[in-house]
Amino acid sequence: MVENARTEMLYKLLQDWIGLWDEYYKLLNEGLAREDRTPEDEARFLQLQMRIASMVQIMKESMPDDVDFDSNVFKVLEESISLDVLSTESPIKINHMKSVWHDATIQGRKLQAVLRSRLAA
Repeated sequence: MVENARTEMLYKLLQDWIGLWDEYYKLLNEGLAREDRTPEDEARFLQLQMRIASMVQIMKESMPDDVDFDSNVFKVLEESISLDVLSTESPIKINHMKSVWHDATIQGRKLQAVLRSRLAA
């Protein structure tokens, strides 16, 4: 029963993370497409990064050691210091970061399926 409660908590956290992760990608694309970014845009982007990092850290500490969920997430967060900095990066670097974002998304969705299976069992 305790294991099931832990799995439910992780599943809920993961669902919340997926929503934030999708929002992050949306803000990233919107921010890079705009020349007239405001300080509020930048602040929203950075606050979202902090929420994601905190959530991933909590999930990492709650998951078994053999689950490598966070490495690609932190790669993306480390490479995206701010929208202003990213706007000066080469398209190759931006595309690589987006590719890593997609890899992290796939990892998250696979983990979601595993947790869903455990809850159904």
